[in-house]
Amino acid sequence: MLLSPPGQEILARLAASGDAAGELALAVSLRREYPASLVAAATSQHELRVAARAKFGRAMEMLFTRGGYEQSSAEPVARHRARRLGDIGRVADLCCGIGGDLIALGAGREVLAVDRDAVHARLAVHNAGVYGVAGGVRACVADVRGIRLAGIGAVFIDPARRAGSRRFPAGTSEPPLDWCFALAGRVPAVCVKAAPGLPAELIPDGWEAEFIADGRDLKEAVLWSPALATAPRRATILPGGDTLVAAPGEPVPVGVPGDYLLDPSPPSPGPAWWRTWRVPSAAGSSTRGSPSWR
Repeated sequence: MLLSPPGQEILARLAASGDAAGELALAVSLRREYPASLVAAATSQHELRVAARAKFGRAMEMLFTRGGYEQSSAEPVARHRARRLGDIGRVADLCCGIGGDLIALGAGREVLAVDRDAVHARLAVHNAGVYGVAGGVRACVADVRGIRLAGIGAVFIDPARRAGSRRFPAGTSEPPLDWCFALAGRVPAVCVKAAPGLPAELIPDGWEAEFIADGRDLKEAVLWSPALATAPRRATILPGGDTLVAAPGEPVPVGVPGDYLLDPSPPSPGPAWWRTWRVPSAAGSSTRGSPSWR
């Protein structure tokens, strides 16, 4: 509906309206020219676009659902993940949603984008087109558990962590994390997006847990299969891309708290560091390694 010429016309006029007062007056006027349902859909879409400017540089050209926008990653995070896949030429984006990661994965690659929601699959292709990377994208509407991965060099999966407005408990997702981890038996290079509060005991041996922050805001955890892992734990601070990993050697002793608390830098990493190396409060305990910037 919104991809039709009238839908595009309404969206363009809303984008040019300037402010909230102008948008409201325009919406009233548009209802005299177009069906009320189309105007309502376009108005809701315009509101999502305005909100999505915090995540996407070309949000005003993209199309969203509310759930798809809220669960999508911001551009800097998606680009960081895509860079870690290096020169792998064919990637599967499972549970692709509205295409937030597809945009980054599709730059210079062929991507199989899969989602069981037909609307999301269509929006993902549209949004990839906004960024000029739709040429190598093949979209498929299906349950990801039935997808064949022959010829795929790497898999990125963002399993759902909520149903509608209901959030699943930490470590619960659809498909389940165990299924996501088992993908590494089919395609060695696997990247799983997870919530930053994921219990550490759920992460399989040999996998890397990377905690990504945008400035001082902890955004998400990313789990890298053994074929892609370079450290057991990592804190990454965007947009600069500084990373903190444990240096070889004995754990650093932590004594009784004194007058100062060191928050390592550069830059001051905040929650990504604390989530990666949770400093115990008990006197005489130790951190899980000596963190070192790279």
